[in-house]
Amino acid sequence: MSQRRPGHLPRLILVALGQQWCAQKHVFENRDARFGLAASFAQFLKALLSQPRPQHLGVSRYDPVLHSALGQHRPRALAVEAPVADRSPAPLAERMRPRTFDEFVGQEQLVGERGPLRRSVARGHLSSLLLWGPPGTGKTSLARLLADTIGADFHSLSAVMSGVAEVRATIAGAQERLTLEGRRSVLFIDEIHRFNKAQQDALLPHVEDGTVTLVGATTENPYFEVNSALLSRMRVWRLEPLTDEDIAPVRERIVAALGEIGGELRG
Repeated sequence: MSQRRPGHLPRLILVALGQQWCAQKHVFENRDARFGLAASFAQFLKALLSQPRPQHLGVSRYDPVLHSALGQHRPRALAVEAPVADRSPAPLAERMRPRTFDEFVGQEQLVGERGPLRRSVARGHLSSLLLWGPPGTGKTSLARLLADTIGADFHSLSAVMSGVAEVRATIAGAQERLTLEGRRSVLFIDEIHRFNKAQQDALLPHVEDGTVTLVGATTENPYFEVNSALLSRMRVWRLEPLTDEDIAPVRERIVAALGEIGGELRG
């Protein structure tokens, strides 16, 4: 029986290989091992996709199943045609997200003209901190805005949905970017009080050596819910509930955005 050419591999086998590569990528702690595995798989895919597509099996240059299996771990060296871009309007919540401190509502004591956080990032400095306040006070938006202002990469995790493995993978990526490109990373952990002691302790060495700038968010009193060792390396900032005066400009922006969305849909 003649040997199958790479281009004749069934798609399901290719998907399995892709998923295996994605899983193994997070196992290797050694950077050279990860890069070697990524390069090998990239070469395999490049050879595979260069083959003509059979009528009943195989993979075209854009295969939705392949893209779904690889996700964000698709090798950059592999040039694959992207699907047609989605031209629908961005979600309203994304449109309303503040992009400058002037658009951020509330918390004047922190991000106003003389606010300590605003003055700190204006100098390019951001230390690890913890944002403590009730829901809807802008903790996530503020963390993203702080990272953008100092030009750092922003990475967000939820303590409810993530564990030590996700934290270590994110920190490993931050270490590589810092070493190879000199780029800083801000790690935002929402509901950080949901992490247990072991999970919080796993953050300590990376906060201490500056691998990441940790920004935690919590609705609970951090002096009771966050380990004292981690808390001692972070500055706690209290966020106050928004007033009707704070919310008024947001309502106006929502009305304006809805008008824009209606115009785009009619157009």
